[in-house]
Amino acid sequence: MEWEKQALDYFDENVLAGPHQIDMRRLYAEKLARAKKKEAVTQFEVEQTIKDYADFFGEEMIKRVTECFSSGKGMPELPPTEKEGKPCLYQIETCHSKYFGCPSQIIDVREISQPLIDALEDYHLTELLADKSHGPLMLHNKFTISISSCANVCTGGESKDMGIWGVEKPRINPEVKCVDCKKCMEACWDSAISFKKEGQPIINERLCKLCGACIKKCPTGTIELEKRGYRIFVGGMFGRMYTIGREVFRMGERQDIFKTLDAVVSLIREKQDGEHFLSQVVDKVGIDYINRRVFGGTKERKGL
Repeated sequence: MEWEKQALDYFDENVLAGPHQIDMRRLYAEKLARAKKKEAVTQFEVEQTIKDYADFFGEEMIKRVTECFSSGKGMPELPPTEKEGKPCLYQIETCHSKYFGCPSQIIDVREISQPLIDALEDYHLTELLADKSHGPLMLHNKFTISISSCANVCTGGESKDMGIWGVEKPRINPEVKCVDCKKCMEACWDSAISFKKEGQPIINERLCKLCGACIKKCPTGTIELEKRGYRIFVGGMFGRMYTIGREVFRMGERQDIFKTLDAVVSLIREKQDGEHFLSQVVDKVGIDYINRRVFGGTKERKGL
């Protein structure tokens, strides 16, 4: 789409964002112009784009982005994905909150990355996977841990060897009067909130994805945070052998990440034989192997 020169200059001078988000803002400005049946983007659409993104991301995040780029520092240093200075058969994937945060953020993906790398090195996972592999090593032989800061799971953790994402469990505080604004219901993508009658929200825990959006949107605190934690999946796979991972924790603690990782490494060491991928090993042995290692043989799973 065409841009008026004044609009293009205004965009270049006033829109501050990373390379991918810059492109999204350009497309958004063009969308606004098309909605008004315009043949070219004007400064008005650029100003509206700046306002809409500020409303979406929030004042704090916009402030961090602005300070970073206006100071000339550019993009922030990213968390490590593997042990620096050596070839590895594992990788840590983190969602886009690693740059400047995210409006939906629940956990800090940066804080978990290095401890996981240290643990994987202590397990000598690269050497273990190399010895268990068949034929020449390829990139798809890498063990992938996916970390997302919220329940949107932008890194696709359910389809990786191990998926970790932040979750928040909401609850109704009966001591705080609901004003019946229904912002919680509007914020819920999963239709987990309904109103039996005026001023009485109900949370359907079966439908709730623990994203915390209703908590953030509730203006009175009628819906409040009960617990924050980590959802943990293992044995996912994408591509030709696509498999949804198995849930180990619906609401785990930080230490549960490393308990689960320990169980996964034990599974690879003891049970992987002719299989190429962790998902195949889990299929063969069953998720109960992981559960027994994590929960000590008890049937009750934590955090459900």
